[in-house]
Amino acid sequence: MTSTALEEFGYAIKKSRLDLGWNLEQLAADVLGNGARKGYVGQIEKGKRSLSPETIDKFDQALELPADIVKAVHMSPKLEVSEPEDDALDSDVERMIARADDDPSIPKMGETLLIALAYEFAGGKHLDLQTAHVGLRKALEAAERIRKRGEMPADNTGSQLNAVMAEVAGLNADGALDEANDLLDAEEKRMREEHKADKERQDEQSRRLLEQRLDQDRLRNDPTAAADRLVRDLMRQAPAGGVFDATSELLNEWQKRGESQGDPFDLNVALMLANRNMKRAKGFQKGFALHDLGNSRRIIGERSVDLTFLHSAEKALRAVQKASRIQLASATCWLCPRNS
Repeated sequence: MTSTALEEFGYAIKKSRLDLGWNLEQLAADVLGNGARKGYVGQIEKGKRSLSPETIDKFDQALELPADIVKAVHMSPKLEVSEPEDDALDSDVERMIARADDDPSIPKMGETLLIALAYEFAGGKHLDLQTAHVGLRKALEAAERIRKRGEMPADNTGSQLNAVMAEVAGLNADGALDEANDLLDAEEKRMREEHKADKERQDEQSRRLLEQRLDQDRLRNDPTAAADRLVRDLMRQAPAGGVFDATSELLNEWQKRGESQGDPFDLNVALMLANRNMKRAKGFQKGFALHDLGNSRRIIGERSVDLTFLHSAEKALRAVQKASRIQLASATCWLCPRNS
């Protein structure tokens, strides 16, 4: 099924649903007889699911969709013959959504964003649903912080930034996470160009925008982007002890927080920071960088279904031991008296 046909079919479903004043749960209950399948219906509206003729007809009968759009989907050469009754990913998502709905401590950011994030974190990347749930909860907390920033009154950091934050919050609520990220990219560029002569104001905006970017990276589950962003910020600050030492301290902070809260995103940011320091290390720094890298891999490996992290951790830590033995032998040889 072509992406265009899927997207047009999904858009038609969403438009009809909104015209009826239904939420996703009501539509899932009406069409599929199960309101808990709202995540699956949300994926259909986004054009991300292939469908069987039977499912297409169910939505058409319930919503009386435009005939040309329904016909285009039915004529697709990639049409699914049938669909599994109980897809494992959908089942995991349904459990995660139900748990998030029932947990009063989790911010209620709307079903569209909740569904998008649930599919992201239930995608088989974590050892168990508990770990995935922590990632989901942390992402929703980040979305809540972004929403609140968008509602703040304009202050000396600029009304333009407040307006962008409000628009980003709206895009996130609609599940348009990449579009929100593009908007932040444009705002970051605008700020760099506009405030070169006003360092104090720029520093305050940069701090706020860094917080915003890191929360957006968490929403997009992109620890690599977060790590690169943190390193660039350290380079901008030019810390007294150097970027290598500052990065090492920063990765330990993210790692400790990730371990204490069971947060996979924080742990992966620490790993990416360790990777960056390994590339930057020179001389004696290489031993410290290898240790940080091996330790980061070990911590993630203990929580992952992928044994690659544990194997690479062992390799890095063995390299640290080897380097230590060579340094010790060299020091001992230098201290011993030479025979005449």
